[in-house]
Amino acid sequence: GLILPIGFITVKDFLNTTIEDPKELEKQIKVPLIGMIGRNTSGDSLPVLNNPRSSVTESFRSLRADLAYLTMQKENVTILFTSSISGEGKTFVSMNMASVFALMGKKTILVGLDLRKPRIAQDFDLVNDKGMSTALSSQTSWKEVVKPSGYANLDVILSGPIPPNPAELLLQDKFK
Repeated sequence: GLILPIGFITVKDFLNTTIEDPKELEKQIKVPLIGMIGRNTSGDSLPVLNNPRSSVTESFRSLRADLAYLTMQKENVTILFTSSISGEGKTFVSMNMASVFALMGKKTILVGLDLRKPRIAQDFDLVNDKGMSTALSSQTSWKEVVKPSGYANLDVILSGPIPPNPAELLLQDKFK
């Protein structure tokens, strides 16, 4: 009677691929974990700007404080959010991190590089008529495609019209 439940629990634990504890993640990647953002259940894509008292907003503030501590000696900081799978929250995290730095009074530019399924324009109620794809595929300067977000200290470079060759555009020397 004990073998079946113990076997079931062992197999279930062996097949579990989720990360249950932050310490488990740190042990696996051998890099310190500087912050965690909880799941956003409100449906609002900009909780930092629209719901300043939410727990998600507080998580972004905490992450900002940790990043400020790690980059104390640097005047200009560039932060990149990337992954290989769509839908993991790169756009959500980047928009809210940019917002939390802008609320602190830092001049911030959010650069939208999702050239396949852009979403930043819709979340900020902007028109995605020009952006990074425009600057990379023409003689347009990147400064000409910067748009105000509607919030203080936060400007946006949208992805622009969807190009036929998004990967090739990002490999150009002009992108540097």
